Amino acid sequence: MLLNSISEQNARGSFTFSGVATSQYDSAGLPIANTGFDFADFLLGAPQSSSIRFGNPDTYFRANAINAYVQDDWRISSGLSLNYGLRYEFQPPFREKYGRLANLDVAPGFTDVAAVLSGESGPYTGAFPAALIESDKNNFSPRIGAAWKPWQKRSTVVRAGYGMYYNGSVYNSAASRLAQQPPFSVTTTLVTGVDNLLTLANGFAASPDASILNTYAVARNYRVGYAQTWNLSVQHNLPASLVLSAAYLGTKGTRLDIQRSPTAPRPASPATTARSRTRWDSRMTAPRATPFTTLAKYGWCAASAAAWRATCIHLVKVHRQRLHLRRRRGGGRAV
Repeated sequence: MLLNSISEQNARGSFTFSGVATSQYDSAGLPIANTGFDFADFLLGAPQSSSIRFGNPDTYFRANAINAYVQDDWRISSGLSLNYGLRYEFQPPFREKYGRLANLDVAPGFTDVAAVLSGESGPYTGAFPAALIESDKNNFSPRIGAAWKPWQKRSTVVRAGYGMYYNGSVYNSAASRLAQQPPFSVTTTLVTGVDNLLTLANGFAASPDASILNTYAVARNYRVGYAQTWNLSVQHNLPASLVLSAAYLGTKGTRLDIQRSPTAPRPASPATTARSRTRWDSRMTAPRATPFTTLAKYGWCAASAAAWRATCIHLVKVHRQRLHLRRRRGGGRAV
């Protein structure tokens, strides 16, 4: 696969206004619920955070993908038939033609991080591949469908199916963001605090105490998320050319991506020093790094030091039901 692009993400920069500057605070210095207004913060020119990324606009991503499947139809009887198969998808992460990718090598316990370039070795986890992410090689997707007509002299038909689908396209956005990192581009994310009070005038100043300015990282053993879907429907023909159908559809997503910032401070009063705020996990200090977001091993994991390595699976289930009455008309039309 070839993916050549010329673009700059967030080259003009962006501000986030959350109502922090106009909130009321309790004795612990935490915002009181239902206070503060984001538009008021905007009118005051007091953003909670800012980010900017520009440079390295031309990128040349390369990857070799393999997709294969087997499928069969089995008519068990005059009223029952099966369709089943197995699909294999090998969609490796993209590498950049000229090696212009940058990631972070994370120390145990998130005590520190180190920038690592394509094909280099990190001080904590060893040699990285050219894509800076290990390939996910076990993405097998079974599919099965069935159609059953319980009574030969009646029009009732029951259908059911199941399938699994992987989200290999996640590597597209990951590669684009890894290419837009130092030293190939300028990228900065800042959070307001008394030691670095953000305004519209100084919102894109360099982080004063960070030597690692990367704002994005992907765990080298990241695994692709997938969705499982299953459905059941019953259809029956009624008089006057009417067709009644009842259907159910279920979907379950696993390893879904949720954005987390493991080095970002916990939300608090802007009157609290950013470096002294309580973090989500006190072990996640990474003192030399500016705040960054991580695409962890099993999706965007919870912001804890163990999340980078642990089996962190996010599940989402969706259930839908539908009752449908349709009338057939001449010429293949239906209402």
